[in-house]
Amino acid sequence: MARGPLRGSVRVPGSKSESQRAMVLAATAASPSVLVGVLDGHDTRHLATGLAACGARVDWQGDHVCIAPAPNLEEPCDGDPADPVAVEAGDGGTPARFMMAVAAALGAPITLDGSARLRERPMADGIRLLRALGARVDELALPGHLPIRVSGRISGGSISVGRLASSQFVSALMLVAPALRDDLCLTFDEPLPSEPYVRMTLDTLGTRGARLQCAGDRPSPLRSAAISCGRLPGGRFSIEPDASSAAYWWVAAAIVPGSALLVPGISASSSQPDLAVFRTLCRMGATPIESAEGLGIRAAGGLRGCDVNAAAFPDGALAIAVAMACASGESRLTGLHTLRGKESDRIEAMATVLRQLDVGVATGADWMSIQGLGRATQWDLGAPAATVVDPVRDHRIAMASAILGVGQVSRSPTPDAWPRAIPVSGMISAS
Repeated sequence: MARGPLRGSVRVPGSKSESQRAMVLAATAASPSVLVGVLDGHDTRHLATGLAACGARVDWQGDHVCIAPAPNLEEPCDGDPADPVAVEAGDGGTPARFMMAVAAALGAPITLDGSARLRERPMADGIRLLRALGARVDELALPGHLPIRVSGRISGGSISVGRLASSQFVSALMLVAPALRDDLCLTFDEPLPSEPYVRMTLDTLGTRGARLQCAGDRPSPLRSAAISCGRLPGGRFSIEPDASSAAYWWVAAAIVPGSALLVPGISASSSQPDLAVFRTLCRMGATPIESAEGLGIRAAGGLRGCDVNAAAFPDGALAIAVAMACASGESRLTGLHTLRGKESDRIEAMATVLRQLDVGVATGADWMSIQGLGRATQWDLGAPAATVVDPVRDHRIAMASAILGVGQVSRSPTPDAWPRAIPVSGMISAS
């Protein structure tokens, strides 16, 4: 609970999205890599374990991760897979979807499974794309869901991509494309969900030296992408601080009067989609802090409600929901079609938390309408009654609840959500 303005700088861990992309590229590169600033969390640890199961050597040293690439195993695409290795993805959709493609690219047979919630999340699109490229994917329980067995080896080619439940399937194929025998060409027949994350994948490939040909320049939809074969060189690469984690600190600064928090290391030119949270807070009335050191937010007399389409940055939608709850007037948050299939049904989970704090919320299939309290920054900072919040094992719900707790005490009965989230203590340095 804040007992005064939040001022100073907040150092956040490395980008989870960039960390996982860098780890896949390192495991499929031509030579070893050192990744600096990697987020140490459940998703990245599960991904590291999966990459090791496919033959990579992963050495974790603090926020440095040394990865020696895996060989291509030349597993044939027909016949029974030989000795598949069991890979556990936990709750994480990204490590599961990335590992499907890595195993097929390297010819490393695996059985892939996860938590009960991950077994509910859609995998059919990734299975379909891998089969179209020649992999063998056996569904071991419900069709289109984990657990699955992936065997054989894809070699590249051209395929059309239709409507997808997640853009992660496309990013996964793009990341392993340089390790394939032939070029990979993807044509998109439908708009991609969360397209900025696919653009981020292409940007990452481009900075590593991949040869790309894409049709559809920003802001137009991406129509196709061709990635040339040829393993990329290893090297030493730094991971940018996580905009998804920074988003919650920016919101905290915006809702507590007199606050000013800077997040070092993040640039206004970053390709991370959740930088949109920073821009949205400025639309709502917060004052931006932009410097060569990083990006920050200064509180400026309260926030105003607004309408926001978060389809391009779904991970940041919950941070925006917190800001809307603390703003004056009604706000509408749309473009949330992917949130019901995340680690939890994030639309209903977030609505439940806000209603516990007497915030008016209406929800639909892909939207939330929030009636802001208009007094959130004036909450009694003396001794408010504790509000018990259940983050339903979802780190984003835990993070959003914690920032709401800046103005009102909230306690989580399920602390196991936190290892996937951001550390709180010791992160704010006074200016």
